[in-house]
Amino acid sequence: MTEGCKRSGGHFWTAFMAVFMLCAFTGMIMPGDAQAWPTKFGSCASCHTLADTDATITTATNGTAGTTVTVAPGGTFELDFIIRNVSGNGVMGIELAVPTGWTVAGGTANTPSLAGWKTVWDSAASGVWQGDSKAPVTNPYDASGQWASSPDGRTINFAGSGWDSGGRDAAFDDASGGDLDGTANEMGADARIMVPGGAAETTYTVVVNGIGHEGSKSFKSQTITVTVSSGSDSTPPTPGTVTVSPEVTTFVPAAFTITTPFTDADSAVSGCEYTLNGAPGPTAF
Repeated sequence: MTEGCKRSGGHFWTAFMAVFMLCAFTGMIMPGDAQAWPTKFGSCASCHTLADTDATITTATNGTAGTTVTVAPGGTFELDFIIRNVSGNGVMGIELAVPTGWTVAGGTANTPSLAGWKTVWDSAASGVWQGDSKAPVTNPYDASGQWASSPDGRTINFAGSGWDSGGRDAAFDDASGGDLDGTANEMGADARIMVPGGAAETTYTVVVNGIGHEGSKSFKSQTITVTVSSGSDSTPPTPGTVTVSPEVTTFVPAAFTITTPFTDADSAVSGCEYTLNGAPGPTAF
C-alpha cells in the first residue's frame, strides 16, 4: 500500500514538472502582445538613427506648399506631407515632434498644392495620431533627446486600418494590396496642429519624420518653422505734410498750431507729440 502511494506520487510529480516546463517553454517563445514591441510608442528617431540621404519629404501648410506658417495663439494649422524613398523593407512609420503642450489630430479632406497628392492620405491616412502607450491620444511621448525644441512626440497608429502591416502598427509601402496608394516607397499623411492659447509670440519648430529600414533603421526629417503671432500692428503710422499756422514766410507768432495727417492701416492714430527747441510742445493733429 505504501509502495503504491509512493509510485502514484512519483507519477504526479513527473507529470507536474512536464506541464510546468511546457508552460515555461511556451512563455519564452510566445511572448504576449505587450512585449512584442514595447517602445513603438516612444521616440522613433531614438532607435532609427541612420539619416536616409535619398529620401525626401515635401510639405504644405494650410494647403500651400512650403515649410513655414504663421498662426495665432490658440489657433490651428494643417500640415500635409509626402514621404518618398524611406521604407526600404516595404513597411514604414510616421512621426511628428511638436513644442510642449501642442496637440495633434488627423487632418481634413483638403487638396494641398503638393504634386502627386492622393486623397487616401487624408485624415492621417485613416490612422490615428497617438502618443505614449497609445492612449490617451493627447498624451505625447518624450522626443526631447532628438528634438530639444520639439519634445512632444506622436506617431500614427495604423493598426486596424487598410494600411496595417500586421506588426508594430506600421503601414505597408510596397505597392501590395495593403499599400492603399498603390505606389511603393511613397506615403503621405496629414495633421491638424493646435497651438495653446497662452503660447508666447515667437518662432517654433515642428518636425515630421519618415521612419524606415533603408539599409538599416533609418529616418528622414523635415522641419517646419511656425511663427506664433496675434497679428498685432508692428508698422508705425506714416505722417503726411506738416502744416504750421499761422505762418508768414519762415516766421510764426508766439502762438501757433501744427497739423499733420497720419495714415495707418491697423489703428486710428490721429496725433503725435513733438518738441520745440528740445522742450515738449503741444500735440500735433
